Amino acid sequence: MEELPIDELIDFILSVINSTKTPALPIPAALVLKGGFIRSGLSARDMAKEIVFRQQEAGAPIGNLPSGAENISEKMERIRMEVITQHLLENAKFTVVLPAGVPITATGASPTGPVVVQGVTVGLGLGTAVIS
Repeated sequence: MEELPIDELIDFILSVINSTKTPALPIPAALVLKGGFIRSGLSARDMAKEIVFRQQEAGAPIGNLPSGAENISEKMERIRMEVITQHLLENAKFTVVLPAGVPITATGASPTGPVVVQGVTVGLGLGTAVIS
């Protein structure tokens, strides 16, 4: 049996670990509905501000340069976030699938009085969404 160099062994183990990521837990529909109203939406300015602030973690200078000149990388970060945000807001498209089995209740009237029907959907429902 051929022995693997330690670097290759580590890479192999990491690739196995990374290939078995656990999917995110589903969010209950009521929480999605309520949470949608309290979110602030995308802000290119806030994203750029956070990235520039976190550049310190990587050792990058923030603020004006020692010469007093403007920090071009900070300006570029704002431009980058503005372009990304604009494209997400104007071009992103989501396709939403509702599973079969969604409970339904319908009401109506007949010559003999009110009618209430209860059941479940039998097919998949499709919808689209946008980012706001």
